[in-house]
Amino acid sequence: MKCIIKMSEQFPVTSHSQYVGEGSTFVALQGAKDNGISYIKEALQKGAREIVVQEGVIIPEEVKESINEYGASLTMVPHAREAFALLCARAHDYPAKRLNIIGITGTKGKTTSAYLLEHLLRKAGYKTALLSTVDNKILDTTFRSPLTTPQADYLQAFLKLCVDVDVQYVIMETSAQALTLHRLGGTAFSGIVFTNFEPEHAEFYANIEDYFKAKCLIFELRNAGAPVLINVDDRRLRQLAERNANFSTYGFNTPASFQGISQGNQREQVSLSISWKDNEYCLN
Repeated sequence: MKCIIKMSEQFPVTSHSQYVGEGSTFVALQGAKDNGISYIKEALQKGAREIVVQEGVIIPEEVKESINEYGASLTMVPHAREAFALLCARAHDYPAKRLNIIGITGTKGKTTSAYLLEHLLRKAGYKTALLSTVDNKILDTTFRSPLTTPQADYLQAFLKLCVDVDVQYVIMETSAQALTLHRLGGTAFSGIVFTNFEPEHAEFYANIEDYFKAKCLIFELRNAGAPVLINVDDRRLRQLAERNANFSTYGFNTPASFQGISQGNQREQVSLSISWKDNEYCLN
């Protein structure tokens, strides 16, 4: 029997006025186009009872008056985006602590890798969930995918639903922008896959070095001892592996922990040579 899971239309903590419910905390973030300050009045009308704003941001007097009229509290924080993610995680009792979350990052191949890994884990008998560019899924229930890596309010509500239905593994595509914008605060990874690195998102990052540094922020969210698997056919990732001896590696053209060997001239048919704990294995 298919399990039907519903995502709430209201969040206890949110930065989007449309998701505000009675008693919500509304965090006014400065976006690329909109300023959350402009939506405080709407949030109050919908039931927000705490407003969170970054220190130094100017709040119009009429907005301050509205906060007082509705009896809401005003909290100023040093870093609104960081505070937002942590408030969302706390509101849902830090669901990531009760899940095995595998983050997949890279310029290309994230979606394919995420679907393959989720499929393998399901076939192995685990209860799984997926956060991807194409769609999001908990067990057999599919949700729309608003972003490659969702905003913190959606993400933490999603992870809480995973806990509620005993999901064991969550496979998450992890974008550089999500890491830069602190969407994953309060979330830690039980495993990380880094597929490759190529120039992209010039509209968001000043240069390729900044983009690569953003990708590497994923390692700051790694649980102690969590495995990391990276593609050493990629030059930058090969250099990363050389600096981190505890990272596992894979590749076709470079010696690796998981070595793909083409069969004949067809790249799709491969043998996999595995070097693991001083032992060698070969899968055809």
